[in-house]
Amino acid sequence: MKLKIHATVASLSIGLMSAMAADAAPPTDETISQAIEKYGENSKKLDRSDRENYGRLMTAEARAALAGIALSEMPLQQLQQLHKARVLGSADMDEEVGARLEAFAGDPGASGAVAAIMRLSYLPRASVPREDATDADRERAEQAREVHAAALRLVADHPGLPAALASGEGGDIFMALRFVDHQTMAAAGPQMLKLASLATANVPGGQAAQLSMLFDVLNGNEDIDAADRERVRSDIVAALHAAQGNDAEDENQSRGIARSLAYLEGAYARGELVDHASPPLDFTWSNYAEPIGSIEDLKGKVVVLDFWATWCGPCIGSFPNVRELQARYDGYPVVILGVTSLQGYHIDRPEGASGPAKRIDTKDDPAKEHELMNTFVEQLEMTWPVAFTSQQVFNTDYGVRGIPHVAILDPAGVVRYRGMHPASDKAGKHEKIDGLLREFNLPVPEAG
Repeated sequence: MKLKIHATVASLSIGLMSAMAADAAPPTDETISQAIEKYGENSKKLDRSDRENYGRLMTAEARAALAGIALSEMPLQQLQQLHKARVLGSADMDEEVGARLEAFAGDPGASGAVAAIMRLSYLPRASVPREDATDADRERAEQAREVHAAALRLVADHPGLPAALASGEGGDIFMALRFVDHQTMAAAGPQMLKLASLATANVPGGQAAQLSMLFDVLNGNEDIDAADRERVRSDIVAALHAAQGNDAEDENQSRGIARSLAYLEGAYARGELVDHASPPLDFTWSNYAEPIGSIEDLKGKVVVLDFWATWCGPCIGSFPNVRELQARYDGYPVVILGVTSLQGYHIDRPEGASGPAKRIDTKDDPAKEHELMNTFVEQLEMTWPVAFTSQQVFNTDYGVRGIPHVAILDPAGVVRYRGMHPASDKAGKHEKIDGLLREFNLPVPEAG
């Protein structure tokens, strides 16, 4: 399978580019359906454990499915189908897809706005060049940011955007904004506020839960002042309450709205987390050396909270880093605490992190899930304590949108840092923890 793919990548790319340039007839809906089906079937056969090659093989499969199809003749509806099936995203054809979508975005109606929103998903890389980057690297990054800025303006200023949002067809805007370079969005405060105003005024119930994603984008924009950010948060909360009061279309939608409301009404979203006393954390079980019932019981120590779960691969992948952190502060007034919550199931790993995993049902049996954690701690060589909280591991007060997620409290119980990954910036964590120890006149490990 892999040999076949490796041998045909170049020829498929050439064939596909030729097809797009040719004066071909528009593909039929049946042709598009067959391409989606082909991609779906073949991509499932790929070896996901082959991380080095998996992305490249997915690209080859997407291009194979699209071979002979004239992208330049494709109507928007077919592009949408391929977009939703992730064929276009996997094909690594951002420039060609983006150009086609910009052509459709010229329509002043709702369909043009939908094309403009889709265009955000096919932007070139605009990462900040490394210190050793060449002038050419920096120029490419700058050009890419200009493309991002133009695409963002295309959406924000599109006359069909209100209609697209009101109809529900523009709901992808909340996810698509995540593809826009952060520097670009930081320089586009007025446009982002305009988008927020349009979204909260026009979003239908089915898309309401996704409004919290728009808040995340705005909340990370330092050029938007606190008053404007709070106004947007309040508007989104009002829109969510309205959607909730209008009876959501299904149970999943209702849960999504409730989760978004909990997040937006939590301490982090209100701007009352960092440099404030820790929100409540109530421990229902822990293997800590001393009995602890709440976060209050850990005052007097620097507390490093690592939000995680047994099913979370990146969490487990970071365990060597957490183990190293624990070793550095062993015997010092620092508590590194793995924080999780009842999941209704447990992932058993009898052979450790690299071995097979087995799911064990623990629904309605907290004692069983607690007991299994003892075994897990041994299996994964967790040298730091673990605790279950009555609050969800995706803690809305702490703004935990994904795990692992690290927050650090000072000895007075005040949250000083949040949003860190346990496997990154080791030196930065040492500096933060050591700084808090010094601030409270507590012993600090020697440098090294």
